[in-house]
Amino acid sequence: MKLVMAAVCALMAVSAEAATFQFTYLADIGTVTGRLTGTLQGDNNTVLVSGVKDFVKVGGVALPHFNYVLTGSTIYGEPTPPTVTFDGSVLDFVACTDNAFCDGSEGFGFDSPGIIAFEPIFTLYAAAFDFAQIQESLVPGNWTLTAVPEPAAWALMVAGFALVGTAARRRTRAVAA
Repeated sequence: MKLVMAAVCALMAVSAEAATFQFTYLADIGTVTGRLTGTLQGDNNTVLVSGVKDFVKVGGVALPHFNYVLTGSTIYGEPTPPTVTFDGSVLDFVACTDNAFCDGSEGFGFDSPGIIAFEPIFTLYAAAFDFAQIQESLVPGNWTLTAVPEPAAWALMVAGFALVGTAARRRTRAVAA
């Protein structure tokens, strides 16, 4: 039993390192949905964004794959890590298709500190929208971020259910005898 518990703890430690998050933002142009990868910080609110997964959609329209993730302040010479929070108080990342500074590429971004513009903005620049640059004021209350269970977490849950079922079954047999 101790060996099983050690294996469960090891699986929990592995699944806590890398995380995927589902995001939704209710923009004027339509709902922006997608998944990003990142590391949850100790405050359990802040996520340092490491990438944006495929299948980001704006109003149901799929956008291309985004190879680069950075921040507006990085583009303008003050490197900061791409960051989002669960509560929407910080939304600071830009995702784009080409080159490290997003020059002439497709992309979208959130700039809550207001580096790119004087006010916090949501920006979209994509072929799916005829490369129109769409900018609107950023509303933190329109942001939702939820953790997506990784395969290791699902395996851990299944193993947990199996252990609980086995323990309950043994207990029932012991009472019947």
